[in-house]
Amino acid sequence: MRPRLWQVTHQQLLTDDAAYREQFQTYLTAVIVLSCALLIFYLPFFGIPLFGFWINLAIIVSLTSAIVFLSVWQLCSMSRSIRRAGLSD
Repeated sequence: MRPRLWQVTHQQLLTDDAAYREQFQTYLTAVIVLSCALLIFYLPFFGIPLFGFWINLAIIVSLTSAIVFLSVWQLCSMSRSIRRAGLSD
């Protein structure tokens, strides 16, 4: 029941709250851009070298960490917004 309530509240906030909608769209855009950038650095694994192995690995780890950080930050932000809407229970 609770996940369904969160989903309904999320849809309602996307419709009614412009700031929430803008933040969510910014999050989606950032994840898509970082994912596309991440794909470029997987080319060495298909035989197309860009930089040295360790540099590619460091970039992949950095971009992946950024995506995970953004995801956790977005989840916390969504939880605050849903709590503020008074519909968390």
